[in-house]
Amino acid sequence: MPGLRHDDVVGLAAAGEIGYALAANAGGTLLAGLSLVGAAWLLASAIRGRWFGGMPSPWTIAGIAGTVSVVTAGNGCGDY
Repeated sequence: MPGLRHDDVVGLAAAGEIGYALAANAGGTLLAGLSLVGAAWLLASAIRGRWFGGMPSPWTIAGIAGTVSVVTAGNGCGDY
């Protein structure tokens, strides 16, 4: 299933097909995982009324964005 879009891969990941999602698009699978973790973290922060674990630094956000970009760009380098 190479060449699936990110939203298709998120659907596979949500259905529990992590192996297929990773094989199809590693960047989309990474985004799906980050979305789940990020949503839980933001919900915990909202319930507590302050940042859970501290406010993220701009470097942390840039690192996450850079990692997703590199994985997504590298995903297109395989032999299909």
